[in-house]
Amino acid sequence: MWKNRIYYLVFLLAMIAFFVFYDGWFSWFALWISLLLPLFSLLLSLPFLKGGSIRLEGERFVYLGEKPKMNIVLTGRNRVMLSECKGELVCTDLVSLRAAVREIKLQAGTPLPVETGDLHAGCYQFRIQNCRIYDFLGLFSLKLQAPDALPVTVYPNPVIPDPVPDFSPVRAVRYVPKPGGGFSEVTDIRNYRPGDPMRSVHWKLSAKTDSILVKEPQERVLKNISVAVFASSDRAFLDRIFGEALWVSAELLKTGYRFFLCYLAGETVLSFPVETGDELCSAMVKMLSIAIPDSSDPYREYEISDSDLTFFVPQRRKEET
Repeated sequence: MWKNRIYYLVFLLAMIAFFVFYDGWFSWFALWISLLLPLFSLLLSLPFLKGGSIRLEGERFVYLGEKPKMNIVLTGRNRVMLSECKGELVCTDLVSLRAAVREIKLQAGTPLPVETGDLHAGCYQFRIQNCRIYDFLGLFSLKLQAPDALPVTVYPNPVIPDPVPDFSPVRAVRYVPKPGGGFSEVTDIRNYRPGDPMRSVHWKLSAKTDSILVKEPQERVLKNISVAVFASSDRAFLDRIFGEALWVSAELLKTGYRFFLCYLAGETVLSFPVETGDELCSAMVKMLSIAIPDSSDPYREYEISDSDLTFFVPQRRKEET
């Protein structure tokens, strides 16, 4: 805007000089036009400037390695009277808490693509600030209301740990009678007790043993399984950590066991119960939005007291344990 004002000032000085050195009606006419031109531009543009609005639209969820497609769109009642719109686009990384600011300039009705570059796994917020819309000559401006921030989640891709964890200890500890009975694929045989329903009697086996035996439904008692994920301030390494945690969690889901996904980022310790794919996705998204202190140690000593079996990500190294 300052450049346009300087151009106008130079033009006005030229018209004044023309008026001083040229004696005639045209010099008067040119001078008055020069003086009134900003007012005409403001009066003609003001109704259209007030009708201008800006919005930020695009993808909210992408996978690591993909670039979210986003556009900034300026709309108005009449694009002809809108000179241009200027502002700042701020991209905040919720993991590192670092913000990148870039200037934007766009015309009404023409979407401005947002170039993000390569993003790490994590949650980001894109917002627009200090946005102003200019009149036809670019001499005056009005401040536009900033749109809501656009959150974007960059989801990790599964990464197979090296070495591959041993999942053989993941099994039922024991079977116990199912409270209230009901259906179960696993049953136990015991002697009849007063109050047992007759439908639970094992008639064939009772006839062979000359005693009344019943089928008692059993349910398995599972181990408390945890996946302990340790954060790292190294974003490239953290991408791999998230990928390994996603792979280990997905393999545990295949076994049908419920487990806890524990995330340790500095002094922050979060625990999420996971039993379905949706719960895993929700837990990962929450982890991707936690700020990581620079002092985070991905190999620090930490034990989950109520866990019978813990998978560490990254895996504990013998020389460091």
